[in-house]
Amino acid sequence: MASRLTRISDVTKKGAIVLGITVVVGIVLKFGVDATIKACCTKPTPSPTPYIRASYGVLNKLTFTNNPTPSKDIKFSVETLDGKIPPTATISALIYPVTKKTATLDYAEKSQKVAQAF
Repeated sequence: MASRLTRISDVTKKGAIVLGITVVVGIVLKFGVDATIKACCTKPTPSPTPYIRASYGVLNKLTFTNNPTPSKDIKFSVETLDGKIPPTATISALIYPVTKKTATLDYAEKSQKVAQAF
């Protein structure tokens, strides 16, 4: 009985050593393979695009007329993605603007009054 336990403990110790060496070698190989793939197989980063003035030179300033003319001759139409005009909407499809309340300078005083009212 004692010889069996001694043999089992010897095999267990050797197995633990082999397992430890295998884990260390596996980790080293994984990092080595990852570094090789990163060095050899990844595409280099593209060069940045040149500054716009390098391509076109200095752009001219925009000129605006002092008396703008209204665009009464331009006609707009609503079309779908297919290029068809959508059917006319019913009364239930009317859209009403809803104004959103914005914060003012006296919001702190108003909030104090509302809090006291509660």
